[in-house]
Amino acid sequence: MYPRFLLLATTFLLCTLTLPAQSGQVIYKLISTAERHTTLDEAVKSLPPEQREGFKTSMKGMEAEYPQMRFELLYTSEHAQYRLIPYLPLGDELGHILAKSTTGANNVYYRNTKKQEKIKQVEQTGQRINVQMPYEEYEWAITEEERYIGQYACKKAAAVVDYYEEARERQIYYEIEAWFTPEIPLPYGPKGMDGLPGLVLEAGVVGKPWSTFTIDSLTEGLSAEQEKDIRLKKGKTVSKKEYDAYNEQQFKSRQ
Repeated sequence: MYPRFLLLATTFLLCTLTLPAQSGQVIYKLISTAERHTTLDEAVKSLPPEQREGFKTSMKGMEAEYPQMRFELLYTSEHAQYRLIPYLPLGDELGHILAKSTTGANNVYYRNTKKQEKIKQVEQTGQRINVQMPYEEYEWAITEEERYIGQYACKKAAAVVDYYEEARERQIYYEIEAWFTPEIPLPYGPKGMDGLPGLVLEAGVVGKPWSTFTIDSLTEGLSAEQEKDIRLKKGKTVSKKEYDAYNEQQFKSRQ
């Protein structure tokens, strides 16, 4: 009896040890995987001479902010929330505002696997709005490429974003690359770049500078307080279609 009990206990222990982490905290940082936009210099030239120096100062301030920005993803098997970790600006106020705007740091991204919902929470006119995003927002193509990020074996996935923006009458097209680890089989990632069969440890827009998020640290397990922090704060809930229509109306009213 005892040998059998010992065998069962050992088997249970080994299975428990090999189970993937069901909760944790990922800290992401920004890295630059491309050169500065060539259109930046063109934008400077298009400005009146008296505005050029101020614009350059703000751009330098924005680029100085990127390396110190950190983003937190708290997750359990049921849900996850991604957001900016608050920090003090380096100096240039407009540069700080631009850095937050260009990295989506003003928004909170939430995914609930149990309810199969995905929400982007935005602040608009002093009001918190929960925008219901498509649960499977991206059509990922998983490639054969593999690499290690830290101690985790990762696979590469790619997706294309292609749509027409009616308010500005322009076609939007860009590609996303993501590296996810099947070792943590949970569909979360930075800035809403999620929906893969594993936790995304690195992701960004191809060819766009300072748009790639990569892990700075990953800690398995959450405290009770951290688990509470995953809950999304209350706000007005709207569909993505309603939100896009509202923004289009606001844009046209300013013309």
